[in-house]
Amino acid sequence: MKQLIILALLSTLAISNNSHAQFTYWHQTNGPQGGTLRNVTIDSSGRIILFTSGSGVYRSTDNGNSWQLLNKGLPTLNMYNGAAGANGFVYAYDEPGASASAGHLFRLDENIATPSWEDITPNLAPILNYNDIIADPDGTVYLATSERGVIRSDDNGMTWKTKNYGLADTIQKRADSTTYLLALDGKGGIYVATSLGSISKSTNKGDTWVKFPTKNPKGRSLATLAIASNGNIVTGNFGSFDIGGNIYVSPDNGQTWDSVYTRPGQDLRNNVEKIIRIPGSNVLYANAHGPTLLSIDNGMTWQVMDSDKRGDETFTMAERKGNLFQMCEPDGIFLSNDGGKSWTPKNTGLLATFMRGMAINSKQKLFGITEYGLWRSSDDGANWDQAPEYGEDYFPSIYINKKDYLYISTSRGLYRSKDDGQSLDRVLINLAPKDSVNKINQVGDNGQGKLFCAANDSIGFIYSTDDGDHWTKVKTIPDSNIAAFAFGVKDTIFAAGFNFNLMYRSLDQGGNWQTLPDNQSLHGTGQVIIHPDGSYLALVGNAEGGIFRSIDGGQNWTKIFPPEGVNPNFKSYFSMMVDQVGTIIVTTDSGVYRSAVGDTHFTQWASISGGLSGNDLPNHYINCSAVVENRVTKVYFAATRGLGVFKSVPELGVFSGRSPSASSINVTTYPNPFITSTNISFVLKAGGDVSIEAYDLLGRSVGNIFNGRMEQGENRISFDGSALPSGSYAIVLREGSETYTSWVTLTK
Repeated sequence: MKQLIILALLSTLAISNNSHAQFTYWHQTNGPQGGTLRNVTIDSSGRIILFTSGSGVYRSTDNGNSWQLLNKGLPTLNMYNGAAGANGFVYAYDEPGASASAGHLFRLDENIATPSWEDITPNLAPILNYNDIIADPDGTVYLATSERGVIRSDDNGMTWKTKNYGLADTIQKRADSTTYLLALDGKGGIYVATSLGSISKSTNKGDTWVKFPTKNPKGRSLATLAIASNGNIVTGNFGSFDIGGNIYVSPDNGQTWDSVYTRPGQDLRNNVEKIIRIPGSNVLYANAHGPTLLSIDNGMTWQVMDSDKRGDETFTMAERKGNLFQMCEPDGIFLSNDGGKSWTPKNTGLLATFMRGMAINSKQKLFGITEYGLWRSSDDGANWDQAPEYGEDYFPSIYINKKDYLYISTSRGLYRSKDDGQSLDRVLINLAPKDSVNKINQVGDNGQGKLFCAANDSIGFIYSTDDGDHWTKVKTIPDSNIAAFAFGVKDTIFAAGFNFNLMYRSLDQGGNWQTLPDNQSLHGTGQVIIHPDGSYLALVGNAEGGIFRSIDGGQNWTKIFPPEGVNPNFKSYFSMMVDQVGTIIVTTDSGVYRSAVGDTHFTQWASISGGLSGNDLPNHYINCSAVVENRVTKVYFAATRGLGVFKSVPELGVFSGRSPSASSINVTTYPNPFITSTNISFVLKAGGDVSIEAYDLLGRSVGNIFNGRMEQGENRISFDGSALPSGSYAIVLREGSETYTSWVTLTK
């Protein structure tokens, strides 16, 4: 039996394809950077580990110059916190309520050549709510939990001990006083703070505890806890609208507390988020939602080292051998090696961004939006730059009109750019006070110079004839809160109401409205579009939803996706779009799907989720919020909730084939992504001749990697990509007349 394995290079070159290729695969672009970054830790070998919500765990082995995903074995990508322990072990727990595995603790052994996370939650039964985790250099791991107080493991997470003598009364009598924060003093002592602010200390690894006599001042919630080298207890507190976050110090084991720093009260985002101690010194660092603070006297006084606001939020810091790392949203991770005076971004390969939507203007510029700001690319996603931020907004969407004016609808109002995103102006709606303008649900142009905007109840459905400078209400629509709308032929507007869950239609550009028959299946419609064939399409985003179609102007509806008899267990439907050949693409929490070309009844659908896998589980896909098509280059882009932007890969002849999950030969690669080299492992049912070649995007061979005989069973080949440019690689495996395709990504 002769088996041919082809390794094909997918560089980041833009592709122009004259035919409309029916792609099934995606590869990641080089940005944007940033996103929901949760925690950072550095192990004894200097490896930096990042824990994120939405993209799992990242690792850097070169001091933050590049990052690789470390998700093998994780059933979820929502990692809330973690710690690097002794003996090469890393621990992480997922975000509460984020998935079916919420409340689980995972462990990874970096001593193994191809490390994979294992779920060690069964060792902790019952399942716990984890609040903090910390690892002592001596190998002990501590967990602060809601149900069982502080528990510890002395054998790398295999068994856990619960004693908590001295904490039990607090935990049992006050349900809201759960163990919350942990800190080590470097001298064998461990400290725990409860959610109500009381602090206790143990000098025997948590077997017994001594509770300090007074709470942290004012009983305010603690955000962070640290112990100075002289034993001072240093805490950081959450702020409020009128009071900034504080730093308090107790030099006498909680007998008295001194307020030593107050963050100016500006908004809710002014907490003192993290305090860290530099071992063997009197130095402490803190981040205070923007500025970095330094103390050289064990926390008694603080000075601002930098006042630059790197992102809307700063969560955490870590330090090792003079290198100080700070994580910020939405801008990523930064390094300072001058004591916090200056910071350098270290985001190469870090793509943990929650993309909310994308659009392409007539100049082929690609725009992507997050809940924080706008990103731009002029080379089909190869490079990105960040345009102005508009603050933290949770419901943004993007629209570009025929003038290339860009509109971003957010939970704080409508923003507009006339200069390709160089600047953003908040469009002031003159129909209500500014503070009443909240969520803007959608904005769109009717193609005749009239811009429509669907807003919250205080604004309703409005239109502008001067590109958004002035607005007029559409007075006669029955529902004052429109969730989605679309423009049909001539003067038709079709709208989905939010308050009453009804559909409405206007035949005269909003002058008069008809209430269409109630169809409960359409309750919760979040998107409406008009197909080029004249039919209406409505997307319902909940688990029972999908795409519904009407061919009689909205009187009757038929469900076209998911197809009848198929139950893919979707929980959320995010968006739909129609490309220029009439196929429908829908994004879900279980991948991306497309209708068949020429299928006018939309009964045939196929998954186009290849390459969107968030980890090594073949059916675990990243949540895609939107897909957009470049109608000139015929390239598609997918905005993901966790890993930035992906770009479609055309189905060239040499790459075509089934996915590895359908193959009788199992092909795996690790690490993936990789920086210089990766291992390709595959299992042969019988020994035979194997050839491995490298191919570029156009299907041209760029070098033979291996020719020879492989034995029956598992085989492994090391692939050196150091001489190749960054990009994704397709492993195309041919077995007789069958072809199978798998993928890896090279990042430098």
